[in-house]
Amino acid sequence: MIVPIFNYHLSIITIMGKNNKSLYINILSNFRYILKLIQNRLNRLVFS
Repeated sequence: MIVPIFNYHLSIITIMGKNNKSLYINILSNFRYILKLIQNRLNRLVFS
């Protein structure tokens, strides 16, 4: 489930990056947040 989400956001990043650099930066910051969420969920799965 994590891999399709990852690919989906990567495709959005490439599309936005071509159009507008400020949008690209916004997407990247959101992407970092999403990665943190995924890490937290993985940690919960591992330690629970």
